[in-house]
Amino acid sequence: MYEIVFGGFNNLKHTIRTRKNDNNYLVSMTEMAGLLSCTEYKSFWITWKNFHIIAGTGQTIGSNVLLEYNDTRPDPFIVRYIGISTWYGVIGQWIFRNEIPTFSSLSSSTVYAKRGESVVLCCASVGIPVPVITWHRDGVNMSNFQDKYNITNSGYLTIHNFEKMDSGLYICTATNSEGDNSFDVHVHCCGM
Repeated sequence: MYEIVFGGFNNLKHTIRTRKNDNNYLVSMTEMAGLLSCTEYKSFWITWKNFHIIAGTGQTIGSNVLLEYNDTRPDPFIVRYIGISTWYGVIGQWIFRNEIPTFSSLSSSTVYAKRGESVVLCCASVGIPVPVITWHRDGVNMSNFQDKYNITNSGYLTIHNFEKMDSGLYICTATNSEGDNSFDVHVHCCGM
């Protein structure tokens, strides 16, 4: 288990620890007095991907990093669920904020391609929870044509062996429990 503590040691230290059975190991620590407050809410964020954990303050994920740990052990923990609590005997209130998807990287809204080329369209999105990306052309979901189109979880659509009939309006939609956001790309065939 990974344990992340904000405001431990009388609101002086912030830590990441690993726990297995009754053993716990400190793997990351930062000292910053007064991070928590009894009179105002504070924002925190935690991310983990490929056994790399980062935690910080504020409302922008990736900024104000307090703790970071890259688990290179031969048997790293797989995160299947999370638990949030205040320290034993302490009363606290937690508010969780989700975010509608926004785009972090996009293709140009107009793309010109030649026959036979592979065309890559980008529609990377962020949000809380992580958005699901879908691509449509003329109302048809492109994931239904995996031999012609390749869609990655990170939002890229590759059109293999581009032909004139692949021209058209492609719509990328990023969706999570908070809503959705879409982006249009007009793809045109040029040359022979």
